[in-house]
Amino acid sequence: MNLQITDILVCDDVRYEEGNKHSLIGLLSNLNINVHKDYKEPIQIPLSVMLRLHSAERNITLKKLSVTIFTDDKNIVSKEVISKNSQLSEFTNIVLNKEVFTLSQNTILKFMILAVDENDNMHNINSDYTFAINIHRTRK
Repeated sequence: MNLQITDILVCDDVRYEEGNKHSLIGLLSNLNINVHKDYKEPIQIPLSVMLRLHSAERNITLKKLSVTIFTDDKNIVSKEVISKNSQLSEFTNIVLNKEVFTLSQNTILKFMILAVDENDNMHNINSDYTFAINIHRTRK
């Protein structure tokens, strides 16, 4: 199976429009957050992610497709987006909307997809794309 991640877009919100369109609100290349220096609790950040998949083969049928967003030491978000036989077209958009990321330090997010085809073969699809979240402690 030749399935690859072509684009990963991180934003504040993804809205579904008429005509099967998506509107991305607040598109980010990375994220800088200012918090008071005495704030000790982990920070909760709601973000949306849109992944665009490309298949060189037409009409691939998948039994399962899950997206995992992780750091070097732990999974942050893991979500199953297809849980039954579904056909993918040449390009497929996967949207994770308003996922809450709980962080206590600067973080580099990484992305991976696990796909299970109709023959129960598992395929890991990794991306070189990373997304930095920087937490700055301020006096104010």
